[in-house]
Amino acid sequence: MLGMETIRKIRLTLSKGMSIREAAKSFNKSRNTIRRVQRRGAASFSYGRERTSTGFRDCPVTAAQPATECLETGMRTAA
Repeated sequence: MLGMETIRKIRLTLSKGMSIREAAKSFNKSRNTIRRVQRRGAASFSYGRERTSTGFRDCPVTAAQPATECLETGMRTAA
């Protein structure tokens, strides 16, 4: 993850005319990361994984509803 100070330095060097390739080498980041900093106005970047609901984690396992029944229901809804 890039810090605000690194983003500021990258933007400053790009505004002074440094190429994306040179900036990537000097900051030890990929060219795509440098391009992302150049394109976006956000101060920081983070990765968020989307959660796909298959029904398996949402199953409470109790004595009234065994785990196999819950899993079978989740598999039917996922298919």
